[in-house]
Amino acid sequence: KHCYDMCESSKTGKLTKHYKNKCAESCGELAEDGEHDCVEECPEGTFEGAEKVCTKSCEDIQKVAINGKCEDNCDPNSENKYKYNYKCQEACPPNTFVYEKNGFYTCVDSCLETDKTLTYGTECRTQCGQRYLLNNSCLETCPEGTFFLDDWDVRKCVDDCNETSKPFVDERRCQESCPNQ
Repeated sequence: KHCYDMCESSKTGKLTKHYKNKCAESCGELAEDGEHDCVEECPEGTFEGAEKVCTKSCEDIQKVAINGKCEDNCDPNSENKYKYNYKCQEACPPNTFVYEKNGFYTCVDSCLETDKTLTYGTECRTQCGQRYLLNNSCLETCPEGTFFLDDWDVRKCVDDCNETSKPFVDERRCQESCPNQ
């Protein structure tokens, strides 16, 4: 392949890169094909990965393949903006949740593995808004056998109003006092 077996730096003893039949300390702006050759583009079937080194699979370095390069995230402006198992796809698979951070979307098996621990439908969130919180899930209504509690800025489903600051019950709602009759 080359007229020489390898280039070696006389100062460091480290292997250097080949480019246009010359030895170079680094590939600079070019990519390295994985065999110490500097190339303008990674060979077909490989992707430009970390530190501009060509790799056979972006998944091996926990990235997604986009336009011949390994990227940390999917393009949020494309149809395939959801990252799942190091692939970009149109939507998250069933039984997974959308986790958004810094404008990028990842499909996760549980919101508890993120910094947005609440499940709001199929999304991970930090707050439930107008929904009711029960076991890290944001619900439109509280299930039978539980009570509605509007406590400060959080709406919750609770098993017992006696354990709250609103111990009285009126039509499944925890109240501070009994309503006027």
